[in-house]
Amino acid sequence: MGFEDDLENLYQILDSPCRGYVDSQQIQDFHQTLYLKKIGADQVDAALKQVCGDQKVCSKKQFVPLLLELERRRTIEERAWWDFKSLDMNGMDQITIQDALLLFKITLGDKFTMIYWGKFVLSRNYSKEPTSFEEVKMWLCNVPDGSSEPCSNQAIFEEISNLQTEKNKMDYRNFRKIKALQDDDFVQTLEAREKQQYQDRFRQGARRKLNRWVQLGVESMMFDDGVDVGRNIRNQVTVQDLLEAMDEKYDILREKLIWESLRSHIGETIWSTMPESEREEQVLKIKTKHQQLIAQKEEHKVAQLSIGYQNYSSRLVAMMGYHREEQLQFMQDTQEKRGTLRADGKSEEKIVDTLTVDYSKLMEGSTTCGELLCDLQKRHMAEREFLVAVLKGVQGRVLFSAEMVSEYILYVQQQILASREGEDLSMLP
Repeated sequence: MGFEDDLENLYQILDSPCRGYVDSQQIQDFHQTLYLKKIGADQVDAALKQVCGDQKVCSKKQFVPLLLELERRRTIEERAWWDFKSLDMNGMDQITIQDALLLFKITLGDKFTMIYWGKFVLSRNYSKEPTSFEEVKMWLCNVPDGSSEPCSNQAIFEEISNLQTEKNKMDYRNFRKIKALQDDDFVQTLEAREKQQYQDRFRQGARRKLNRWVQLGVESMMFDDGVDVGRNIRNQVTVQDLLEAMDEKYDILREKLIWESLRSHIGETIWSTMPESEREEQVLKIKTKHQQLIAQKEEHKVAQLSIGYQNYSSRLVAMMGYHREEQLQFMQDTQEKRGTLRADGKSEEKIVDTLTVDYSKLMEGSTTCGELLCDLQKRHMAEREFLVAVLKGVQGRVLFSAEMVSEYILYVQQQILASREGEDLSMLP
């Protein structure tokens, strides 16, 4: 009588409002007080459903059976946890689907059926992938429907064999997909290298023939011996020369950025041991993928390249400054701001300090390689549009021949600066 009286007193304490029932939260709090460890709300709800039906509350008559059911679930969960950890050989908090089948059989014993196992498999989004303890916990603690015959050891062995066969097939399909992707990248890299080499040879040959024509006349083209002749100092530049010089500058910058980021991505130790040909192949692979994304107008995917997450302490504008159109606008805005500050009675020293702080705020900030590549592409297009506008005379007049030569020399100087070993992007005007 003493034990029953204790339980009745406990229930009365829990049901202090005299509602005639206690809810799941009260039961969960009571269980935590009893065992100094909180049981999961899902376990409490499952126990309530099993003992009390769909009411989700416990009456006084159902209180003892509910406590017994909670104790059963707590015991099974603790024992199953240690069995799960013994099967988790790699310490990844996951076990294979084959090991999960063994865990079901060990935990449920004679109550385990293949129908119950099939329900678990069908409940998963990816039925053959490894499983976690959180996923199997409730299935191990629930009581299977007893209408089915317990499965034999032979049926379990056959199911494990089938699962292993399906896993091998899935692994092989994944292997074929990965190999196809790798082969595709390799083929694209080779094609890009051959295309680049062909373009280099074609341009070199075209320049040699043009130079031969200019130097020796059209008759020399009929007796071309393949040997280049000396060139005079260039005193004339075409529009195409300027555009190609500008494109070459940005190609050098992109390649240098990819080269530096790839070295950081791979690691200085491994990078230093790689042969030069392998380094060039890795760089060419990234360049090819970047060119494909730009051609497909998918610039937003550039950040997803393998080197895209490499961090840089400065943004592109801090490294290179503004391009000329932006610089003109910035100087105009600065002069207007300077005039406003003077009108407000600020001293020259105060004006310089204010403008310096404002400029520092514009330049500050960090970025990633992916963002730098995107910003570099935007800057390339903006500078190209500006140059085309200047050449078309949108600014009010067309460039003289001497000015075009000076413009060409500027781009050549920038190419040289961008190509220098060991110097960063901030060296470029």
